[in-house]
Amino acid sequence: MPSNSQSQLDAFTTTEESTPDRSASTPAAASTTDKSDTTQSTVETPLDDFYEVVRASFEETSPSALLDVDQVMALTPDRDVFSTSDLPDGLEVTPTRVGQWELDYHDDTTVTYRASGRVFDERWGEGGSIVRHRVYLNDSGANRDGMWHYMTELVTGYGNPSQVRKADTSDKARLSGIRGHSVQNNDGDYGVSGGTNARFEDIKTAVATVVAQLHTEPSTIRTHLPDTDEQEWTLTKYGLRTATYERLAPNETDYDYLRLTATQDRVYLKGAKENEPSAHHDRVPVPIPDSIPPACATQTERATTVVASSLSPLLIEPILKQPVEEVLEAIALPQ
Repeated sequence: MPSNSQSQLDAFTTTEESTPDRSASTPAAASTTDKSDTTQSTVETPLDDFYEVVRASFEETSPSALLDVDQVMALTPDRDVFSTSDLPDGLEVTPTRVGQWELDYHDDTTVTYRASGRVFDERWGEGGSIVRHRVYLNDSGANRDGMWHYMTELVTGYGNPSQVRKADTSDKARLSGIRGHSVQNNDGDYGVSGGTNARFEDIKTAVATVVAQLHTEPSTIRTHLPDTDEQEWTLTKYGLRTATYERLAPNETDYDYLRLTATQDRVYLKGAKENEPSAHHDRVPVPIPDSIPPACATQTERATTVVASSLSPLLIEPILKQPVEEVLEAIALPQ
């Protein structure tokens, strides 16, 4: 994806945007999104032409081998699930569902997709989260450029997790201010509006690029993470694309605990002592299993990088299943 990244902000951004009332979408029939079960219809729909742009965008931004991974959805639409009304000029149609992602808000200047289902964060206990991909026309304010900007939004609430999880966002410009979420009043509540990830001159390319990315993230990472009830590892927190496991370190090491972490694009193992600054922790990449094509994962000195977060469980599961002594020997974490 062409990028123009900015650092994520702890507070919500305040770009002004037009948000007229949302009209009803084209009725959508329920359909499966599993790669092996997707039913191909011989009847053409407006999505057929749109997905030509989706496939072209995927070819520009991702290795083709990514489509061979089970966790990644084939670049074909759910044929009967789309909207053709209340869209920006130049965007004739957009899918209303891509895996776990649902078309959340759409009008003449904005298109958002929201994750549904198991979206949680356990950093301080089970919290309700809302995550959205957002494409909007940046045509107001001092920094307007008349281009379509792509960004992500996140809120997580611990004071009222159920209320946050069920919050209606279909008529809101931004996620700040939703009922049940309050950074000021609830311990642990937080919200992040990411900076502009990419800019596009036309809306069809912008939305098609986002839809192509959603096919590589069809569900939250927790859906694919292994349970650890009978293991010494404990899943201590997870979000939409992130997860952290911890366990006590073996006595023969110099560490107090081991931490296995997956971020949006990296997986690594860390050895640390209690009350030791994070900068002093030893961090190493994890092995790349044969189930991940070579073009989809690489190793650096401190982490294994993946091209899509849906690949992270494939890196995590072998570590959890092996005896920890074999893990430490295989990845050369100092003992």
